[in-house]
Amino acid sequence: MMNWLKIRQIGILQLIIIVFFKLEYKLILFKEKISLYLGKKYVFTGLSSNFKHVFIHDRNPYNHFRKYCVFGAEVVEEANLILKNQIKLYETYYLINQDWLSDPLTKQKLDAYTFFADSSVCLNQGMDVKLVMELNKLYHLVVLACAYDYTKEEKYIYKIEEDINSWRKEVRYESGVINKIIMDLAYRNLNLIYVCILCQKSDYFQEKIYPYIVNILYWQNLSIEKFATPKWFKTGNASNHTVGEMVGYIVTTLWLSGQLRGMKINLDWAFQYLNQTLEKLVTANGVYLEQSFNYSKIVFDFLFILDIGMKDVEYTHALYNRKYLLKLENYLSLLLGDDFSPNFGDNDSSRVILPFYYSDHYLNRIECKGNFLHDVKSGQVIWHSKEGTDIHLFLRCGEFSVYKLGVAVHCHCDILSLLLSLKGRKIFVDRGTSYYNRQLDFRNQDRSSLSHNCISFEGLEQAQMNGKWTYGSYPFSQVEKAEGTDSVFQFIGHICYGKSVLRREINYRSAEFEVVDTLENFFSQKCYLNYILEASLLPRQVDNNVFYISDGTEDLVCMIFDERINVTIENAEVFDVYSKKKITKKIFGSFFIEGASSEVYKTIVRIL
Repeated sequence: MMNWLKIRQIGILQLIIIVFFKLEYKLILFKEKISLYLGKKYVFTGLSSNFKHVFIHDRNPYNHFRKYCVFGAEVVEEANLILKNQIKLYETYYLINQDWLSDPLTKQKLDAYTFFADSSVCLNQGMDVKLVMELNKLYHLVVLACAYDYTKEEKYIYKIEEDINSWRKEVRYESGVINKIIMDLAYRNLNLIYVCILCQKSDYFQEKIYPYIVNILYWQNLSIEKFATPKWFKTGNASNHTVGEMVGYIVTTLWLSGQLRGMKINLDWAFQYLNQTLEKLVTANGVYLEQSFNYSKIVFDFLFILDIGMKDVEYTHALYNRKYLLKLENYLSLLLGDDFSPNFGDNDSSRVILPFYYSDHYLNRIECKGNFLHDVKSGQVIWHSKEGTDIHLFLRCGEFSVYKLGVAVHCHCDILSLLLSLKGRKIFVDRGTSYYNRQLDFRNQDRSSLSHNCISFEGLEQAQMNGKWTYGSYPFSQVEKAEGTDSVFQFIGHICYGKSVLRREINYRSAEFEVVDTLENFFSQKCYLNYILEASLLPRQVDNNVFYISDGTEDLVCMIFDERINVTIENAEVFDVYSKKKITKKIFGSFFIEGASSEVYKTIVRIL
């Protein structure tokens, strides 16, 4: 049932539209469920009669795609583990004996027959079905295909055949939780297309495997077309899901049109939904408004593979516009890099263009075209110094979320949280994202202001959490000043907690940051100050309020805190990769305000 908070936020007219689409959607779901029960309930059952026996064994060289695929020994090493059924999910290896519907964490078997729309993503407190969803995107088949392309050894083709046949027997069309998220069908389609392109020189692959993959792609693309998110959900939740589904549908349609004679192409609706979403969520500066580095990167990746796919099939469309790709490229040029890539907002560690992750060409094509950005619409502030200290800084202060209350969002309570790297090393980092579908405590801790590098308050959150994906309130925050040159940075911003205001001022010059936190109209309040460190760093306390941070060989930073703050070194958890926990250290302060209208606390971060 839709709660009254959502009704108030959405408005009566839009509510009527939503109800209409929900009723129509439920009717179509019901008809599809009956069709599956009466007909092709168990497996992908073959193409419609119009397309039987007309497979074209495509020998298109796909030059645009291939120029980014440069593999080395690392892909062979991973592929050899897959031959032993060791499959990597979120940078952790699991033994998967062709058991596509069991949770690697709990070994619980998921039901294969439940209609996809009826499947639950929250099955019990101990498991996260996202791991099973990740397995069934079939990334590991792409790794095998990369290894074949690199070595031309048929053993990788045989393993692809074995796993494809096993998967087809166990996984049911439009059934089970692994088919619940329509965007996951797009991921799976793209991965299977990569496999076909990389293995097309194998006659064995073309004869024994290729027809089955064409079959899977055809039916999954029909599912995307029937149940695409923007067709049925009119709550303003245009997001990375819409982008992924539309790109997956377009690329799959274009690829299939080269494999099947007589296939008609109608992509107008997909490009319309794609453009509407991107126009809403990409600012003039190229900032992606879901307030997540991971999802900004995913959207760019989707657009990148769309651009390549259209070039390789020499297809043009009047509604296709590369401006969003180019805008995002400029934005990400400020964020990408092993020494930075600020892990703010939700991060599910999904990958779109897997073959390119084994190639330097992909990341190196993005060149940094500036050193400062303040995007007013998103509130994001990014600065790089151009001096020997090589500083990269990120924070956000402004609109908390672009979405209305009650709509699923990926942002965290990270307003005024400082993320910092210097001299090629991450220093202050984000906690990241642990699990999406396990206990609510995981989600709340990931999103809490107490898990970010800012001042937080006992009993108060920047935004009221309302379930795993929504908030019941948004805070007001605003940048008052943001300026950056090659060697100087200045920032002032604030966030309001009712009538109370937290203002953070950050000034940098001459190898020193001064962070000034001013608390206005906070009375009788327990307060906390947080700085989470990158996992390899070693902090040590040399005085009550003086701390040094080293990399094990040399000191990188000296931090000097206000003497009124009780500061200690504590253990913390970070998740650079979804579900993969690292133990690190954080410098943690606590203090109490009582009876003061304004208090100022200063922290010095001195670069050594």
